[in-house]
Amino acid sequence: MSEDMFEVMRIALMVGRIKTGNYAAFLPPDVMEMATRNGAAALGLEEEIGSLEIGKKADVILLDLKKPHLVPMINALGTLVHTGLASDVDTVIVDGRVLMEGRKVKHLREEEILIRAQETTERLWKDFSRKYR
Repeated sequence: MSEDMFEVMRIALMVGRIKTGNYAAFLPPDVMEMATRNGAAALGLEEEIGSLEIGKKADVILLDLKKPHLVPMINALGTLVHTGLASDVDTVIVDGRVLMEGRKVKHLREEEILIRAQETTERLWKDFSRKYR
């Protein structure tokens, strides 16, 4: 499974259309609702997150829309669901706190985390390989 929510929405859109045999049964607003409001509800957090409303945590992403795969943009939501990528995210704001800006993570040492993730994965893979040969 991908960790790219745009890809997950795109797959949900295609699977929904194939399963129902009806193009109009799943539209970009439907999958955006699944990814936001319905995702929050599935976690039991619909009173805190899932939509931008007074009293809820403001989790927002800002996108760089000046990318060839996003042009032309006639219907913004449709374009994002059909062709958007995680790499289009420029800024991430969670509960009012800017976590990433200009594609740079603000409060973490990203390079150190990537190195540690690689080392940990190599160690786990080595252990797994020895155990299940």
